[in-house]
Amino acid sequence: MAIRPRFSKGLPAGVLQHWSAVFADLAHPKRLKILELLDGQRLSVAELAALLQLPLAVTSGHLGVLRRQGILAPHRQGRQVYYRVADRKALRLLQAIRNEQTAVEGYQDGEAI
Repeated sequence: MAIRPRFSKGLPAGVLQHWSAVFADLAHPKRLKILELLDGQRLSVAELAALLQLPLAVTSGHLGVLRRQGILAPHRQGRQVYYRVADRKALRLLQAIRNEQTAVEGYQDGEAI
């Protein structure tokens, strides 16, 4: 018996490569938190660093990874750089994580099991 894919057509290699890169860039808890913090608002690098309780340089490094992937977009206002979510697909992935977490039995008060 031949094994066949569940779907009639597999995803093209370029699509798999794109999503692999997106997942790799999001595969850090602080980057996911940045995405969560920027959901529906824009924040400066300094504000994000304070909320994340990280040094500015470390925060900037995480922002750079997300910016290069096109997930975030910077906006300079005077001496401040503000970030916003540029790719709504990333927010849909975050929402899928939230949905899955709330569906897991034992989820209470925002704590992962």
